[in-house]
Amino acid sequence: MAGLRNEVAAQEGRIVVLERLAEAQAASVTSFDMAVARQGEVLLAMRRHLEDCRCNIRVRGVLEGDGEENVEEVLAGLFR
Repeated sequence: MAGLRNEVAAQEGRIVVLERLAEAQAASVTSFDMAVARQGEVLLAMRRHLEDCRCNIRVRGVLEGDGEENVEEVLAGLFR
């Protein structure tokens, strides 16, 4: 009977360890998800900046006479 109790206690100890490991992994996944979300925000900001740069280049080209587009079309692109 004592051997069975010892085995149950050992199994309970393993369960506690596995629960802690699962909690640590869940925290790690949450941390990873947050990092991915931040990277997504950074990429979105970079994309917006790139679009702004493209519009600025197009506006500059129109104003300097290098482009064939008209100013109204370029400015409309700024507000899309």
